[in-house]
Amino acid sequence: YQRRVHGDECIKVAGQPSRYVLTSALAKEPLLRNTWFIEKVQGPDDELYPPGQSDVLHYNQPFKIILNPELSNGQLLYLASEPLSAQTYAKSSRRQLVSAVDHGTLGLVWKCLFPDLDYRMEMEGQPVRSNTALIINHMQTNQPLCSSRSHFYINDFGKEMEVSCYADRGLGTKKRCLPEQPSNHWAFITGPPAAGEIASQGRGGVQLDEASLSQSAATLSPGRIDVVKKVKERLITRGVNCFRGLTRVLRILDDDGLRPLDRYELNSGLQTYGIAFSAVELTALVEIVDPHEQGIWVTDLMHTLRGTMSDDRRQLVSEAYYNLTGGDPTAGVPFVEMKALYDAKNHPDVLTRTRSAEQVMQDFTNGWNKSPDDLVSWSDFEDYYEDLSAALDNSVYFELLIRNVWHVAGGQGPAANTSCRRVLVTYSNGSQTVERLNNDLRIAKDDTDGMRRCLEAQGITDIKKIQLYS
Repeated sequence: YQRRVHGDECIKVAGQPSRYVLTSALAKEPLLRNTWFIEKVQGPDDELYPPGQSDVLHYNQPFKIILNPELSNGQLLYLASEPLSAQTYAKSSRRQLVSAVDHGTLGLVWKCLFPDLDYRMEMEGQPVRSNTALIINHMQTNQPLCSSRSHFYINDFGKEMEVSCYADRGLGTKKRCLPEQPSNHWAFITGPPAAGEIASQGRGGVQLDEASLSQSAATLSPGRIDVVKKVKERLITRGVNCFRGLTRVLRILDDDGLRPLDRYELNSGLQTYGIAFSAVELTALVEIVDPHEQGIWVTDLMHTLRGTMSDDRRQLVSEAYYNLTGGDPTAGVPFVEMKALYDAKNHPDVLTRTRSAEQVMQDFTNGWNKSPDDLVSWSDFEDYYEDLSAALDNSVYFELLIRNVWHVAGGQGPAANTSCRRVLVTYSNGSQTVERLNNDLRIAKDDTDGMRRCLEAQGITDIKKIQLYS
């Protein structure tokens, strides 16, 4: 059974003409009164979408939903909502009212969100897949569309569920860290593919016919396609965590990591992450990654796509991990401790005001699939920066990033470290100098004993007093 939304022409919202409440019901087959149209709304990110996707709906892209005009004598009625108030609220639940209206501006615009919180940010800007669960979010109030069996109307069709805007996170809680419940899950249901079309749909319901695939196969040779470069270029447009994101999506298809993927699972994973290929290009990629036809291991695929980090970068990452572990790289470090030591405030993007420290920290956290108490080994740390390195061609930026967030002293010119603390040292003879604490990641600002040990290790002795210097 599927939850269907209907416009109810019998009940008007009191005091508000031409506004109709909406109900939903369980049904096995599509119904005429459940037919809706999606209308595009111009947004600031439209030019960022790939060519050929101007008529494809993407996650986080604004749109309007129009009721089937046959139900309203040709009148255009839009799905709408507005902030909860003492005068405007849903009759049964007292939640934010959702109705069909023939006018309005802000309250008519919606957007789709990916239902899984772990991948929601990564899926922004990717085409929306038809016939799969999603969240329909009201743009003005940032509340998701909701329909629960706990609240209902009695109308000419019987007992039907009320439709409102409400983030149902279960057990009466409003904590935003918890996922939305099934009452917030919806889907755009489309018809089956027409004759001659491939049954499996890409994201957004985009389909390829057999003739176009045959034409592509005739004009392109797998050996002439630099498919690895093409995948990498498309991945890099997704941001610095692109390789980590694709890895996580592909791992979902292989939960235990004990079996390889086949070409169909690989294609599904790539499409889920927003990378679509023709049949010829997919074949070329599979032949590169799986030349012996024994299956596609995620680790081998990612190694092929990202390449190998240079020796200079690997040495720098090694020094960062040495600082992180306090000089014992064999011990590992708990993930929660690593997050606490990560110096987001001195990240190059924060220093140039490109992003905030909170955004940088969120991106860093999203790149790991670790629980707070999980240990981060050298292999984990190296693998993370292998992925990051593949997405960053600018070596100066990469070096400054590593040196600043992990307090690795050194570097020259624009790549020189700027995060290591500087202190005013007073000597026994009364003289003073300003010194930099090399590799001070684990030294707190009030830990004068730690500062003294660090300075003595740098050859600075006969210290009488140490003060912070800015």
